[in-house]
Amino acid sequence: MTNAELNRDIKRLWNKQNKSLNTNNWTREDWKKYEEEAEEIQKEFKRLYFADSEATAMTYQSFKMMYRMNQKHRFIPLHTLFINIKL
Repeated sequence: MTNAELNRDIKRLWNKQNKSLNTNNWTREDWKKYEEEAEEIQKEFKRLYFADSEATAMTYQSFKMMYRMNQKHRFIPLHTLFINIKL
């Protein structure tokens, strides 16, 4: 995976998960669909994180997106997120 592909995929994931939803009138099927999408987002987040856990290929903007997504969803424990970062 090239640096450009990594950053592109992070931006796509950011746009996919960053939706504002009104859940007041959701049915069971809507919740099931939401949970399936959440699992898919989690898998994609972990794939992108482990592709560059040292954050050497990420742009500053992509790094902030990954950090904010993890703060919101807690895919990876905060005390281990980017523990191997190269400054």
